[in-house]
Amino acid sequence: KQFYGKEVEKDTPTERDIFKKILQFIEGEYVDVKKDEILIKALTDLKDCKSKYKAVLEPDKTELYRGTIVKKSELKDIKFTKSEKKYFMKGVYTYKGKSKIQSWSPSFASAGLFAEVPSDREKDYVPAILKFNFPKKSLLFNTKFLNKMAQYNDFGDEDEIIRIENSPIKCDIYVFASDLKDVLK
Repeated sequence: KQFYGKEVEKDTPTERDIFKKILQFIEGEYVDVKKDEILIKALTDLKDCKSKYKAVLEPDKTELYRGTIVKKSELKDIKFTKSEKKYFMKGVYTYKGKSKIQSWSPSFASAGLFAEVPSDREKDYVPAILKFNFPKKSLLFNTKFLNKMAQYNDFGDEDEIIRIENSPIKCDIYVFASDLKDVLK
């Protein structure tokens, strides 16, 4: 009823578990995406159903951003240039996800919220925002639907899209110019 405005069939226990796991993932609760076989299988199965449920599962955007942290040593050989984003320098970086499931956003600002270096890693890492234009086949969910899911728990909008693949990609990387000063010496 939450999504359709009318009474629909009751969810099975498995469907409720999958819904809960997806909510935990999009709300940033700890989900071990490397080991959580239920989540991995559910998202992979949903990806295979995209043609049947396009309004929900087909991504509405493909140019996406991801906030992350990057080892300073990985940036030394990248040629950075002035970026169209104020205060940022831009380069090309090869990114490989740590898991098969990653959260990406069509919003540079939203991605930036996740580019936070923990204090115990500050001397070795810098915050970064990655940008890539994905083929739709590697992505899952329409941002409007995931926003509805997040609102179900009063979480708010993130305009999130899930990538289900972890092959390396050559993407744009944005790093604060001030963070590069000591890296590129």
